Amino acid sequence: MNLNSHLIYFDITNVCDAGCDFCMYREGRKNPERLQLDTVSSLNVYRLINHPGTDCIVISGEGEPFSNENALKQILDSSIGGKKFQIITNGLWKKISVPERFHELNKIAKKNGDQYTVRLSIDSYHASRIGFKRYEEFFDFVASSSDDVPNVSLAVRSLIEDKTFTRRLISKILKRSKMNYELREICVLEDELHLNNTPIKIQYKNLVNPYKLGRVDCFKLGGYTLAIGNKYGKLFTLGNLNTTSDSKGLNLTVKPNGNVFFYGAEIHPYGNIFTELLDIERFEHIVSKDPFINALYTVPFNDLIEKLREIPGVSSRIDKINNPYWIIKDLYRTHKEEMSEIFRMFLKENQETYSLKNKNLYIQVTHNI
Repeated sequence: MNLNSHLIYFDITNVCDAGCDFCMYREGRKNPERLQLDTVSSLNVYRLINHPGTDCIVISGEGEPFSNENALKQILDSSIGGKKFQIITNGLWKKISVPERFHELNKIAKKNGDQYTVRLSIDSYHASRIGFKRYEEFFDFVASSSDDVPNVSLAVRSLIEDKTFTRRLISKILKRSKMNYELREICVLEDELHLNNTPIKIQYKNLVNPYKLGRVDCFKLGGYTLAIGNKYGKLFTLGNLNTTSDSKGLNLTVKPNGNVFFYGAEIHPYGNIFTELLDIERFEHIVSKDPFINALYTVPFNDLIEKLREIPGVSSRIDKINNPYWIIKDLYRTHKEEMSEIFRMFLKENQETYSLKNKNLYIQVTHNI
Protein backbone atom coordinates (compact mmCIF):
# COMPACT_ATOMS: atom_id res chain seq x y z
CA MET A 1 0.00 0.00 0.00
CA ASN A 2 1.30 3.43 -0.95
CA LEU A 3 1.01 5.65 2.13
CA ASN A 4 1.74 9.36 1.85
CA SER A 5 0.02 12.70 2.50
CA HIS A 6 -0.62 12.03 6.18
CA LEU A 7 -3.17 13.90 8.30
CA ILE A 8 -2.63 14.32 12.04
CA TYR A 9 -5.31 15.54 14.44
CA PHE A 10 -4.28 17.03 17.78
CA ASP A 11 -7.27 16.98 20.11
CA ILE A 12 -5.81 19.37 22.65
CA THR A 13 -8.78 19.81 25.00
CA ASN A 14 -12.33 18.76 25.74
CA VAL A 15 -13.15 22.12 27.31
CA CYS A 16 -15.78 24.17 25.45
CA ASP A 17 -18.28 26.81 26.56
CA ALA A 18 -20.60 26.63 23.55
CA GLY A 19 -22.74 23.75 24.90
CA CYS A 20 -24.21 22.69 21.55
CA ASP A 21 -27.04 20.14 21.74
CA PHE A 22 -25.62 17.89 19.02
CA CYS A 23 -22.09 17.63 20.45
CA MET A 24 -20.90 14.04 20.83
CA TYR A 25 -18.48 14.98 23.62
CA ARG A 26 -20.80 16.66 26.11
CA GLU A 27 -20.57 13.88 28.69
CA GLY A 28 -16.77 13.93 28.63
CA ARG A 29 -16.68 17.54 29.76
CA LYS A 30 -17.51 16.48 33.30
CA ASN A 31 -13.79 15.68 33.50
CA PRO A 32 -11.92 18.56 31.82
CA GLU A 33 -8.73 17.63 29.95
CA ARG A 34 -6.02 19.80 28.40
CA LEU A 35 -2.93 18.66 26.55
CA GLN A 36 0.19 19.85 28.39
CA LEU A 37 3.40 19.12 26.51
CA ASP A 38 6.63 18.12 28.24
CA THR A 39 10.07 17.34 26.81
CA VAL A 40 9.28 13.87 25.43
CA SER A 41 5.86 14.78 24.05
CA SER A 42 7.21 17.96 22.45
CA LEU A 43 9.83 15.87 20.64
CA ASN A 44 7.16 13.48 19.40
CA VAL A 45 4.98 16.35 18.18
CA TYR A 46 8.02 17.73 16.32
CA ARG A 47 8.74 14.34 14.70
CA LEU A 48 5.14 13.72 13.63
CA ILE A 49 4.57 17.21 12.23
CA ASN A 50 7.84 17.56 10.34
CA HIS A 51 7.90 14.14 8.72
CA PRO A 52 8.09 14.74 4.93
CA GLY A 53 4.96 12.63 4.44
CA THR A 54 2.83 14.76 6.77
CA ASP A 55 0.62 16.91 4.59
CA CYS A 56 -1.78 18.55 7.06
CA ILE A 57 -2.06 19.08 10.81
CA VAL A 58 -5.48 19.73 12.34
CA ILE A 59 -5.72 21.27 15.79
CA SER A 60 -9.12 20.55 17.19
CA GLY A 61 -10.39 18.67 20.14
CA GLU A 62 -13.41 17.39 21.84
CA GLY A 63 -13.77 21.04 22.76
CA GLU A 64 -12.60 24.50 21.69
CA PRO A 65 -8.84 24.49 20.89
CA PHE A 66 -8.39 28.17 21.75
CA SER A 67 -9.29 27.30 25.35
CA ASN A 68 -5.83 25.67 25.47
CA GLU A 69 -3.72 28.33 23.80
CA ASN A 70 -0.44 27.17 25.34
CA ALA A 71 -0.61 23.77 23.66
CA LEU A 72 -1.99 25.25 20.44
CA LYS A 73 0.93 27.67 20.07
CA GLN A 74 3.47 25.00 21.07
CA ILE A 75 2.19 22.75 18.30
CA LEU A 76 2.25 25.57 15.74
CA ASP A 77 5.81 26.48 16.76
CA SER A 78 6.94 22.86 16.40
CA SER A 79 6.91 23.22 12.62
CA ILE A 80 10.12 23.82 10.70
CA GLY A 81 8.09 25.28 7.84
CA GLY A 82 6.18 24.40 4.72
CA LYS A 83 3.23 22.80 6.52
CA LYS A 84 -0.53 23.31 6.32
CA PHE A 85 -2.41 23.69 9.60
CA GLN A 86 -6.15 23.77 10.18
CA ILE A 87 -7.65 25.08 13.41
CA ILE A 88 -11.26 24.06 14.02
CA THR A 89 -13.10 26.60 16.16
CA ASN A 90 -16.55 27.74 17.19
CA GLY A 91 -15.31 31.35 17.03
CA LEU A 92 -16.64 32.18 20.48
CA TRP A 93 -13.58 34.08 21.66
CA LYS A 94 -14.62 36.29 24.54
CA LYS A 95 -11.32 38.07 25.18
CA ILE A 96 -10.07 38.70 21.65
CA SER A 97 -11.57 40.07 18.44
CA VAL A 98 -11.49 38.32 15.07
CA PRO A 99 -8.95 40.79 13.57
CA GLU A 100 -6.68 40.42 16.61
CA ARG A 101 -6.83 36.62 16.39
CA PHE A 102 -6.09 36.52 12.66
CA HIS A 103 -3.18 38.94 12.94
CA GLU A 104 -1.76 36.95 15.87
CA LEU A 105 -1.95 33.69 13.89
CA ASN A 106 -0.52 35.29 10.76
CA LYS A 107 2.50 36.48 12.72
CA ILE A 108 3.24 32.91 13.86
CA ALA A 109 2.56 31.38 10.44
CA LYS A 110 4.76 33.92 8.65
CA LYS A 111 7.60 33.39 11.12
CA ASN A 112 7.48 29.60 10.64
CA GLY A 113 6.77 29.62 6.90
CA ASP A 114 3.41 27.83 7.19
CA GLN A 115 -0.17 28.30 6.03
CA TYR A 116 -3.11 28.24 8.47
CA THR A 117 -6.80 27.76 7.80
CA VAL A 118 -9.27 28.76 10.51
CA ARG A 119 -12.26 26.42 10.06
CA LEU A 120 -15.30 28.10 11.58
CA SER A 121 -18.30 25.98 12.60
CA ILE A 122 -21.57 27.35 11.22
CA ASP A 123 -24.73 25.28 11.56
CA SER A 124 -28.07 25.54 13.31
CA TYR A 125 -26.63 24.24 16.59
CA HIS A 126 -23.56 26.49 16.75
CA ALA A 127 -25.42 29.52 15.41
CA SER A 128 -27.81 29.56 18.37
CA ARG A 129 -24.78 29.76 20.69
CA ILE A 130 -22.36 31.93 18.75
CA GLY A 131 -24.71 34.53 17.33
CA PHE A 132 -25.19 36.46 14.10
CA LYS A 133 -22.91 39.33 15.09
CA ARG A 134 -19.86 37.13 15.66
CA TYR A 135 -20.19 35.45 12.28
CA GLU A 136 -20.58 38.87 10.70
CA GLU A 137 -17.27 39.91 12.26
CA PHE A 138 -15.48 37.00 10.55
CA PHE A 139 -16.84 37.79 7.09
CA ASP A 140 -16.34 41.55 7.49
CA PHE A 141 -12.69 40.98 8.30
CA VAL A 142 -12.08 38.60 5.41
CA ALA A 143 -13.82 40.93 2.97
CA SER A 144 -11.83 43.97 4.05
CA SER A 145 -8.50 42.70 5.33
CA SER A 146 -7.63 39.25 3.98
CA ASP A 147 -4.62 40.71 2.12
CA ASP A 148 -3.22 41.81 5.50
CA VAL A 149 -3.00 38.19 6.71
CA PRO A 150 -1.67 36.26 3.69
CA ASN A 151 -0.71 33.20 5.76
CA VAL A 152 -4.17 32.72 7.28
CA SER A 153 -7.42 31.93 5.50
CA LEU A 154 -10.99 31.22 6.55
CA ALA A 155 -13.08 28.11 5.83
CA VAL A 156 -16.48 27.03 7.11
CA ARG A 157 -17.50 23.60 8.38
CA SER A 158 -21.14 22.65 8.61
CA LEU A 159 -23.60 19.75 8.42
CA ILE A 160 -25.18 18.32 5.29
CA GLU A 161 -28.49 18.32 7.13
CA ASP A 162 -28.05 22.08 7.70
CA LYS A 163 -26.86 22.97 4.20
CA THR A 164 -29.90 25.12 3.42
CA PHE A 165 -29.71 26.79 6.85
CA THR A 166 -26.00 27.55 6.45
CA ARG A 167 -26.35 28.95 2.94
CA ARG A 168 -29.23 31.19 3.97
CA LEU A 169 -27.48 32.43 7.11
CA ILE A 170 -24.28 33.29 5.26
CA SER A 171 -26.23 35.01 2.48
CA LYS A 172 -28.19 37.02 5.04
CA ILE A 173 -24.99 38.16 6.76
CA LEU A 174 -23.33 39.19 3.50
CA LYS A 175 -26.39 40.98 2.12
CA ARG A 176 -26.84 42.90 5.36
CA SER A 177 -23.23 44.05 5.16
CA LYS A 178 -23.63 44.82 1.44
CA MET A 179 -20.71 42.61 0.48
CA ASN A 180 -20.11 41.34 -3.04
CA TYR A 181 -20.23 37.56 -3.05
CA GLU A 182 -20.94 34.45 -5.08
CA LEU A 183 -21.90 31.13 -3.52
CA ARG A 184 -21.75 28.02 -5.65
CA GLU A 185 -21.88 24.26 -5.10
CA ILE A 186 -18.72 22.29 -5.86
CA CYS A 187 -20.05 18.86 -4.87
CA VAL A 188 -22.41 17.29 -2.33
CA LEU A 189 -19.89 17.89 0.45
CA GLU A 190 -18.54 21.30 -0.52
CA ASP A 191 -19.59 24.79 -1.54
CA GLU A 192 -17.30 27.66 -2.41
CA LEU A 193 -17.98 31.23 -1.38
CA HIS A 194 -16.21 34.02 -3.25
CA LEU A 195 -16.20 37.11 -1.06
CA ASN A 196 -14.68 40.14 -2.75
CA ASN A 197 -12.65 37.64 -4.83
CA THR A 198 -11.44 35.79 -1.72
CA PRO A 199 -12.37 32.08 -1.89
CA ILE A 200 -13.84 30.46 1.24
CA LYS A 201 -14.56 26.74 1.26
CA ILE A 202 -17.71 25.53 3.00
CA GLN A 203 -17.40 21.83 3.86
CA TYR A 204 -20.25 19.61 4.99
CA LYS A 205 -20.25 16.39 7.02
CA ASN A 206 -23.17 14.26 8.09
CA LEU A 207 -24.64 14.30 11.59
CA VAL A 208 -23.62 11.66 14.15
CA ASN A 209 -26.51 9.99 16.01
CA PRO A 210 -29.11 12.09 14.16
CA TYR A 211 -32.18 10.30 15.52
CA LYS A 212 -31.28 11.27 19.09
CA LEU A 213 -31.81 14.83 17.95
CA GLY A 214 -35.02 14.05 16.13
CA ARG A 215 -33.40 14.60 12.72
CA VAL A 216 -35.33 12.34 10.39
CA ASP A 217 -33.89 14.37 7.50
CA CYS A 218 -30.42 12.91 8.07
CA PHE A 219 -28.05 12.17 5.20
CA LYS A 220 -27.73 8.38 5.30
CA LEU A 221 -24.43 6.59 5.85
CA GLY A 222 -24.29 4.88 2.43
CA GLY A 223 -24.86 8.12 0.55
CA TYR A 224 -22.32 9.92 2.70
CA THR A 225 -19.49 7.42 2.10
CA LEU A 226 -20.27 7.40 -1.62
CA ALA A 227 -20.18 11.20 -1.67
CA ILE A 228 -16.76 11.17 0.02
CA GLY A 229 -15.53 8.66 -2.54
CA ASN A 230 -16.91 10.75 -5.37
CA LYS A 231 -15.12 13.83 -4.07
CA TYR A 232 -11.75 12.05 -4.11
CA GLY A 233 -12.36 9.80 -7.10
CA LYS A 234 -11.94 6.54 -5.19
CA LEU A 235 -13.89 4.17 -2.98
CA PHE A 236 -14.13 5.28 0.64
CA THR A 237 -11.92 3.62 3.24
CA LEU A 238 -10.46 4.94 6.46
CA GLY A 239 -7.20 6.84 6.15
CA ASN A 240 -6.50 10.26 4.69
CA LEU A 241 -7.97 10.16 1.19
CA ASN A 242 -6.55 12.40 -1.51
CA THR A 243 -7.03 12.87 -5.22
CA THR A 244 -3.69 11.41 -6.37
CA SER A 245 -3.87 7.95 -8.00
CA ASP A 246 -4.36 5.08 -5.55
CA SER A 247 -2.45 6.59 -2.66
CA LYS A 248 -3.78 7.58 0.74
CA GLY A 249 -2.20 8.66 3.98
CA LEU A 250 -2.30 7.93 7.65
CA ASN A 251 -5.07 9.59 9.61
CA LEU A 252 -3.93 9.80 13.24
CA THR A 253 -5.46 11.40 16.32
CA VAL A 254 -3.50 12.50 19.40
CA LYS A 255 -5.71 12.86 22.49
CA PRO A 256 -5.14 15.23 25.46
CA ASN A 257 -3.70 12.34 27.52
CA GLY A 258 -1.19 11.61 24.75
CA ASN A 259 -2.76 8.44 23.39
CA VAL A 260 -2.45 8.04 19.63
CA PHE A 261 -5.25 6.39 17.64
CA PHE A 262 -6.11 5.74 14.04
CA TYR A 263 -8.92 8.17 13.30
CA GLY A 264 -12.22 6.36 12.93
CA ALA A 265 -10.78 3.23 14.57
CA GLU A 266 -10.21 4.37 18.14
CA ILE A 267 -10.36 0.80 19.44
CA HIS A 268 -7.21 1.13 21.55
CA PRO A 269 -4.14 3.41 21.54
CA TYR A 270 -1.18 2.48 19.34
CA GLY A 271 1.25 4.70 21.23
CA ASN A 272 1.50 7.61 23.64
CA ILE A 273 3.46 10.80 23.05
CA PHE A 274 4.34 11.12 26.77
CA THR A 275 5.72 7.64 27.41
CA GLU A 276 7.69 6.61 24.29
CA LEU A 277 9.42 7.98 21.22
CA LEU A 278 7.18 7.77 18.16
CA ASP A 279 7.56 8.33 14.44
CA ILE A 280 5.42 8.07 11.32
CA GLU A 281 7.15 4.86 10.20
CA ARG A 282 5.82 3.05 13.25
CA PHE A 283 2.22 3.77 12.26
CA GLU A 284 2.87 2.95 8.61
CA HIS A 285 4.13 -0.45 9.78
CA ILE A 286 0.98 -1.00 11.85
CA VAL A 287 -1.23 -0.34 8.83
CA SER A 288 0.66 -2.92 6.80
CA LYS A 289 0.86 -5.60 9.53
CA ASP A 290 -2.21 -5.22 11.77
CA PRO A 291 -5.10 -7.10 10.07
CA PHE A 292 -7.79 -4.96 11.69
CA ILE A 293 -6.31 -1.60 10.67
CA ASN A 294 -5.15 -2.95 7.32
CA ALA A 295 -8.70 -4.01 6.44
CA LEU A 296 -10.07 -0.57 7.36
CA TYR A 297 -7.46 1.07 5.12
CA THR A 298 -7.79 -1.29 2.14
CA VAL A 299 -11.31 -2.79 1.97
CA PRO A 300 -14.10 -0.51 0.70
CA PHE A 301 -15.97 0.66 3.80
CA ASN A 302 -19.39 -0.14 2.39
CA ASP A 303 -18.30 -3.78 1.88
CA LEU A 304 -17.31 -4.02 5.54
CA ILE A 305 -20.57 -2.44 6.69
CA GLU A 306 -22.64 -4.76 4.51
CA LYS A 307 -21.03 -7.78 6.19
CA LEU A 308 -21.15 -6.29 9.70
CA ARG A 309 -24.91 -5.84 9.34
CA GLU A 310 -25.23 -9.64 9.36
CA ILE A 311 -24.24 -9.70 13.05
CA PRO A 312 -27.47 -9.83 15.13
CA GLY A 313 -28.41 -6.40 16.50
CA VAL A 314 -25.67 -4.54 14.64
CA SER A 315 -27.60 -3.20 11.65
CA SER A 316 -29.83 -0.96 13.76
CA ARG A 317 -26.80 0.40 15.65
CA ILE A 318 -25.08 1.27 12.38
CA ASP A 319 -28.19 3.14 11.23
CA LYS A 320 -28.45 5.05 14.50
CA ILE A 321 -24.80 6.15 14.51
CA ASN A 322 -24.89 6.99 10.79
CA ASN A 323 -21.27 8.22 10.54
CA PRO A 324 -18.34 6.13 9.27
CA TYR A 325 -15.86 7.58 11.75
CA TRP A 326 -17.93 6.57 14.79
CA ILE A 327 -19.25 3.13 13.88
CA ILE A 328 -16.11 0.99 14.26
CA LYS A 329 -15.20 2.09 17.79
CA ASP A 330 -18.79 1.66 18.95
CA LEU A 331 -19.19 -1.87 17.59
CA TYR A 332 -15.73 -2.98 18.74
CA ARG A 333 -16.76 -2.70 22.40
CA THR A 334 -19.28 -5.54 22.04
CA HIS A 335 -18.36 -7.40 18.83
CA LYS A 336 -14.57 -7.45 18.74
CA GLU A 337 -14.24 -11.12 17.78
CA GLU A 338 -16.91 -11.09 15.06
CA MET A 339 -15.47 -7.94 13.54
CA SER A 340 -11.93 -9.32 13.56
CA GLU A 341 -13.06 -12.50 11.83
CA ILE A 342 -14.95 -10.56 9.15
CA PHE A 343 -11.96 -8.31 8.52
CA ARG A 344 -9.62 -11.30 8.23
CA MET A 345 -12.01 -12.89 5.74
CA PHE A 346 -11.93 -9.83 3.53
CA LEU A 347 -8.15 -9.73 3.56
CA LYS A 348 -7.99 -13.35 2.44
CA GLU A 349 -10.36 -12.82 -0.48
CA ASN A 350 -9.32 -11.46 -3.84
CA GLN A 351 -9.45 -7.67 -3.37
CA GLU A 352 -9.98 -7.10 -7.09
CA THR A 353 -13.29 -8.95 -6.89
CA TYR A 354 -14.58 -6.62 -4.18
CA SER A 355 -13.16 -3.52 -5.83
CA LEU A 356 -14.72 -4.31 -9.21
CA LYS A 357 -18.12 -5.03 -7.67
CA ASN A 358 -18.10 -1.84 -5.65
CA LYS A 359 -16.62 0.28 -8.43
CA ASN A 360 -19.62 -0.52 -10.62
CA LEU A 361 -22.01 0.27 -7.77
CA TYR A 362 -20.03 3.41 -6.94
CA ILE A 363 -20.26 4.78 -10.47
CA GLN A 364 -23.97 4.02 -10.65
CA VAL A 365 -24.91 5.56 -7.31
CA THR A 366 -22.67 8.63 -7.32
CA HIS A 367 -23.98 9.54 -10.74
CA ASN A 368 -27.34 10.12 -9.05
CA ILE A 369 -26.17 11.97 -5.93
